[in-house]
Amino acid sequence: MYDDGGLASSGNASIREAVRKGPATQDYLDAIAETRTTVSDEVHQQFLEDIDALGRV
Repeated sequence: MYDDGGLASSGNASIREAVRKGPATQDYLDAIAETRTTVSDEVHQQFLEDIDALGRV
């Protein structure tokens, strides 16, 4: 795991970009926060039912 020394959460983007070589956890969390649901509640429920019925435990 990449340790950025806490720079990802410091809010100083220029330092953060200069130090790290790839995306940090916060980059992924920001991207996820900006996405929208692409399936209906019905399809989501069917997917969960399939996991219960077909998944290996």
